[in-house]
Amino acid sequence: MTILKHAFAGFAVAAALGTLPITASAQDWTPRRPIDFTIMAGPGGGADQIARFTQSVVEQNDMTNRPLVPTNRGGGSGRGRFCISRMRATPNIR
Repeated sequence: MTILKHAFAGFAVAAALGTLPITASAQDWTPRRPIDFTIMAGPGGGADQIARFTQSVVEQNDMTNRPLVPTNRGGGSGRGRFCISRMRATPNIR
């Protein structure tokens, strides 16, 4: 039983230490242009309402220095918009 406790404790410490560099680098990043907030459904649905609510909360609490621009892209369960977003993020992938 003690071996299991030590193994778990070692794993927990390794996981905590492993996330420190990720947290530090994420805090330094700031957007340089408006944030494209993609809604993978048509306008007026539940996903659209939640996204617009999230947009209002982010803007009211000054959570970002750039505007959050919601964009509805319905059809294909969002796959088409996901592919477009991925190509914009990494232009060398086809």
